Amino acid sequence: MSTPNILPDRPSLDQLKTQAKELLRAHQSRDEGVADRLRAALPELSSSGDEDILSLKFALLDAQRAIASEYGFATWMEMSQHVDEARRGTFADLFQYNHGTAYLISHEVDLYDLAIALQSVSEAEKNVFTFNMPEPMRTEFELHSAAAKASVDDVEAARRRILDVVKRLADEGQLAWPPWEDRKPHMPGKTNRASVELEAKLQKTTRPRMSECSYDEIDEVMADLGQLGRLMGILHLEPLAKDVGDPFLRTGLQMALDGTEPDRVSETLENMMRSLLHEQEVRYRKVIAGMRSVQKGDNPAYVRETLGLIR
Repeated sequence: MSTPNILPDRPSLDQLKTQAKELLRAHQSRDEGVADRLRAALPELSSSGDEDILSLKFALLDAQRAIASEYGFATWMEMSQHVDEARRGTFADLFQYNHGTAYLISHEVDLYDLAIALQSVSEAEKNVFTFNMPEPMRTEFELHSAAAKASVDDVEAARRRILDVVKRLADEGQLAWPPWEDRKPHMPGKTNRASVELEAKLQKTTRPRMSECSYDEIDEVMADLGQLGRLMGILHLEPLAKDVGDPFLRTGLQMALDGTEPDRVSETLENMMRSLLHEQEVRYRKVIAGMRSVQKGDNPAYVRETLGLIR
């Protein structure tokens, strides 16, 4: 038998049925090459001559068995089961998710299960789940990974439990499963641990003005807003917007929630930034000029008049 054909990553049983029907028609039409093809695919025909093959009673079930054989399967049923499993999604398909969806999954599953399930995967695949992990969670995950001594059965059981969680999240409309399918409508009232934790954190971190925050704190706020938007949809940020303490951030967030085009949001915030920076510069210039007057002992009325000209 020749080298088997390779099924695509997401095979279609309907397409394979079409291939079987085409093979049946080719046999009925005595197409050139069909005898060689069937001789290679079906062991009982391996020593038959062309005329014998083309003259035999050949049904659709025979064509399906030949197609299955060409793809390396003993029977059509065996290939059908493989196709069904591939279409339903496997643990390996989890690595097709982006970091945001993996973040959601890692918050919903048992971390020990995740550590066991990822023991034998590549670093790149493991990074899909660990890339956005909060530091305390990553520490716990690494402790589990270092301590775990799991058997093959343990690994398979952990992966099944993780897939059960993923399927639940898919049924609730929180992610698409398998990854190539369309996401179901979000089930009202359903949330997840990751978004609950992010909301609680953002309710605190979005209260201060930007001038009171360090660069790292601003980075963290924007990353968390983006993560929550990816998990639950940007409209999920609306309850947070009204309590944002900084007018600059509040304006940008509200415009985004209103569906304003990104370029328009950026332009508005750029103009607002220039205005705010100018106002801040005026305040500092008043202090600089005023300090000079203080040192010179100028008349207070003169000081007020002079500083009033700085705009």
